[in-house]
Amino acid sequence: MELYLNDVYPYAQQISNYIEREIFQQKLKAGQKLLSITNLSKELNVSKHTIQLSYKILRKKELIVKKGNDFFVTKDNCCIITKMKEETDLQIIKCLHELAEMGYSREQTKSLILRKLETLKFPQ
Repeated sequence: MELYLNDVYPYAQQISNYIEREIFQQKLKAGQKLLSITNLSKELNVSKHTIQLSYKILRKKELIVKKGNDFFVTKDNCCIITKMKEETDLQIIKCLHELAEMGYSREQTKSLILRKLETLKFPQ
């Protein structure tokens, strides 16, 4: 995982976004133990506080749980992932409505989306 200083998101958000993607792609499985705050902070060369904030974001989304001093991917994350995908769908619909309200035609919107899709990296 690489962190970017000039990214629009602070390190804590970049880390939580990365872990969230790993959960969505099922690279991190339900019940799997995450690296400790200390080990992950050393691996990424960031403060423990940054990792604590990342894990706090993920706990708030109910994607991970804390047991003692350890953190695990939630066992019921399938329902949570489905809910988050539905919320993402709603955000996309909202953006499409906003484009229409700004005067974008159907063809302009389609062209914009297709251009952006070309620049994205999708999992295999």
